[in-house]
Order: sequence, then structure tokens, then C-alpha cells
Amino acid sequence: LRMSLFGPADVMESLAIGCTIALVIVLSMFVGVVLPVALDSYKLDPAWSSTQFTTTLTDVAGVSIFMLVSAAILLG
Repeated sequence: LRMSLFGPADVMESLAIGCTIALVIVLSMFVGVVLPVALDSYKLDPAWSSTQFTTTLTDVAGVSIFMLVSAAILLG
């Protein structure tokens, strides 16, 4: 019933945003687990990775994922 209030473009944009959010959350969880373990194996402080490096990595990857998902869904 609510789908009739929106056009097909609005539904596709919502799908692109929803898929992007889900993928970025999965990526952030993966990086948040793997990066400290990898640093610990190199005898580096794992707490270092929880700040700048993890945030930068997930932000850059998040924008890239958004662009790829949006292009794939909205352009065909």
C-alpha cells in the first residue's frame, strides 16, 4: 500500500541505500575484528587500530561501496 505513494525510482534509491548500509556494517565488523588480531600477530599494540586506521579504512570503503552499489542498482 505504501509502495503506491512512491515512484519506482524512490524504491530503487532506498534499496541502494539499504544495501550500502548493510554492506558497510559487515565490513566495519570484519575490520574491527581482523585488524587488531593482525596487529597483535606483528607484536604491535591492537588498541592503535581502533582509532584512526579503522575509521579511515571503513569510511573510504563505505564511500566506495556506496558508489558501486548505487551504480549497480540505479544504472542497471
